[in-house]
Amino acid sequence: MVSLGWSRKRSSLKPYRTGFATDYLTQGSIAFMKTQLRKLFAPLLNLFEKGTGEYAYKPSFRKILLAVGCLFLVISSGSLYVAIRAAIWGGLLPGIVFFTVSIVCLIVGFLGSDRAVAQIWKSK
Repeated sequence: MVSLGWSRKRSSLKPYRTGFATDYLTQGSIAFMKTQLRKLFAPLLNLFEKGTGEYAYKPSFRKILLAVGCLFLVISSGSLYVAIRAAIWGGLLPGIVFFTVSIVCLIVGFLGSDRAVAQIWKSK
């Protein structure tokens, strides 16, 4: 019988286990990255996070905002592709508008506070 290099024996390698140190470092680096991104996009986030009154926030608002941002990103990509491929330069305007709206939705959805998400929905 010819062997093709496959073995029926189970591998002796143990699966990678995460311990406290790796989890702590991963969470710390994610928190550090989030704070740095919040500082970078602070001018945009401050527009939506200002105010001291009450606001109504539901976790579904953030999920819907992220979904709308992804949908606008797909629409803008398709619009820009068709406009560039067909050399119709007037078609760039809708693509740029949809791209800008999608970026704002994704930034506020991922980095914004609950107040910012509620402010986009105008929930009070």
